[in-house]
Amino acid sequence: MADEQYYDKLALMVKAETAYGEDAGPSSTANAILAQNVRIKPMAAEQIERKFYRNFWGARPKLRTGRHVTFDYEIEAAGSGTPGVAPAYAPILRMGALAQTAVVGLATIAATAVPANGALGRFTYAKTTKFDGAYKRAVTLTCTTAGGSGVAAFTVSAPQTPGDAAYSVTGVVMTTASPFTLPGGAVITPSAISVNFALGDALTIALTPERVLYTPVSGGVESCTTYANLDGTLHVGLGCHAEIGLKISKKGFPIWNVQSWGLFVPITASGLPTDCDYSGFKDPDESAPETVPVFRLDGYAPALSELTIQLGNKVGLRQVVNRRGIRVSGRDATASLTIDAPPLAEKDYYALVDSSATVPLWVRHGTVAGNRIDVEATAQLQEVDLADDENIKTLQIKAGLQPTLGNDEVVFSIL
Repeated sequence: MADEQYYDKLALMVKAETAYGEDAGPSSTANAILAQNVRIKPMAAEQIERKFYRNFWGARPKLRTGRHVTFDYEIEAAGSGTPGVAPAYAPILRMGALAQTAVVGLATIAATAVPANGALGRFTYAKTTKFDGAYKRAVTLTCTTAGGSGVAAFTVSAPQTPGDAAYSVTGVVMTTASPFTLPGGAVITPSAISVNFALGDALTIALTPERVLYTPVSGGVESCTTYANLDGTLHVGLGCHAEIGLKISKKGFPIWNVQSWGLFVPITASGLPTDCDYSGFKDPDESAPETVPVFRLDGYAPALSELTIQLGNKVGLRQVVNRRGIRVSGRDATASLTIDAPPLAEKDYYALVDSSATVPLWVRHGTVAGNRIDVEATAQLQEVDLADDENIKTLQIKAGLQPTLGNDEVVFSIL
C-alpha cells in the first residue's frame, strides 16, 4: 500500500497570464507563493437533477455542469523590503481586480503646482531630487514678496504628519534655474515664471512617498494561472480571478485573504517541487501599538482591535455557447472594524451611523521602509453594534466603501 499523502506538503505557484486562459506555466523557482490555510475545491460544479417521473420513488440522477476549481488561501501582508518595488504576491492582487502603479524617484513630486483660487502667479519647474519622506505632504508656497525670478519670496509650509513635525521656512526666494527646497529632501528647479507672483499668492505641491499603489479597476482585470501541487497531485486553474481582502487584528499578523476561481484542468500526478524559492516573501510585523502608527476614522484615533477590508468582487464561472471563463462582473467593497467605544463627548460614532455619514478611513501597518502597508478608504458608516472584548466596551462598525470619481473607494499602498 502506498504511503499517506500529507496536506501541508504543498507547493502553490501563481503567475500572470499574457492571454486569458492560456497556461502561463508558473514555476517553483520564480512563482512560488508562501501561503497558509490553503483550501482547494478540485472539481467544483453545479449539480442539475434530472426531473423525470417513474412508477416508483427513489433518487434521480444528477449531471455536473460548470466544472471549475477554487483555491482559497491567506498570505502574510508584508512588503518587498524596498519602497516602490512590488511584493512577491503582486500578481494575486492584480487578479483581484486591482491595478498596480509604482511611484518611484522623481514621481514622488507632483508635476505641477496647483494655485489657490485667486492666485495670479504661475511657474513651471523640473523635478530635481526625489521626496524621501514616509508620509504624504501637501506643501504650500505662500508669496510674501511679490515679483518674478530672483525677487519673489515665499513661506514654504506643510502641516505635521504622524511622523513629521510641521514644516515652515520663510523668505525662500524663487529664482529660475536655481534649486528650490521642499520638505523631505525634495528639490525642484523652477524653469520659468510665466506670470509674476502677487503678495499672498498660494500654490500647493503634492509630495508622496515611494510606494506601489493598488487601486480598483472596473474592467480589464488581469488573470493568472495557478498550480497547487499537493504532495504529488497537481491541481491547475487557468484564467484565475479572485476576491481579495485585508485583515488587521490584534495578536496577529496582517493577512491578505484570497478566494480564487479558475478554469478546470484535469488533475494529474506530478512530483512535488523541491526547489520552491520563497526569498521574496518578507517577515510581517505583528499588529501592535508600535507597529501600527496610524489608525484614523473620521479624523479620530480610536483603539483598534480588528479591521477587515473586502473588495467584494463578484467572481464566478460564466459558461455559454462559444464562451467560457472566470469573470469579475462587479464590486461592492466593505469594511468591518472593532474599536474601543470612545466617550461620546470625544467622538459620537452612533450619530455618524445614524446619519449614514461618509468619512475617511486610514490605517498604516508597519514602520520600516519597504514593509509598510497603507489603506485609505472612503467609508459610509452603516451599522454599529456593542460588544465585549475582555470586559472592554467595544463598537463593531460595518461600512460600505464609496467611490467618489470612480475606482477610488479604497487604495492600498505598499511602501
